[in-house]
Amino acid sequence: MESLFRDLLVGIVAGVLSGGLVFFLLSRRVPRVKIMGVFQSDDRIRITVKNTRPTPWLLPTSACSVVENRGELHVVISVRSEDPRYSQRLPFIRNDPMIIQPEATFVFVTKDSIESIKTRAMRVEKRWKDSGLNVDNMGIRFGLLSRDGFSNVPRVFEKTWDLIDLTGGTMNMRP
Repeated sequence: MESLFRDLLVGIVAGVLSGGLVFFLLSRRVPRVKIMGVFQSDDRIRITVKNTRPTPWLLPTSACSVVENRGELHVVISVRSEDPRYSQRLPFIRNDPMIIQPEATFVFVTKDSIESIKTRAMRVEKRWKDSGLNVDNMGIRFGLLSRDGFSNVPRVFEKTWDLIDLTGGTMNMRP
């Protein structure tokens, strides 16, 4: 009877430890995404995102993909603060690619032209100034929520750019 109890206890401890080890290893496997940059072309803003995980040789390609991607672009009151209270969303043509394969890229393209984005940004800037807010560090912030294709662990990626010369002929951006 004592041997049965000891074997049962060893089995439970081994199961809990191995389950904890698997959970720890899977939770360490997060998506690897790099926001390559923001470009102006075809009168639109384009943001390129790359899955930097290499093509697998052992696992299926889907296990190294990033899935359930959700991207958002906002004009924000300050690119210096972590989470500004004031922002204005800029819609994408498509903001939710289901899968980005290993070493592949996806380009998020704004629905609005650069001219309409400048107009919107100037209206937002005027409204925020009239409210007494400091808009010296106004910019755009891109956020991407992705999940790892193997572990399903989510991760948020974020990048901001300053908006310079909103009233001029071009919308210049610097990282």
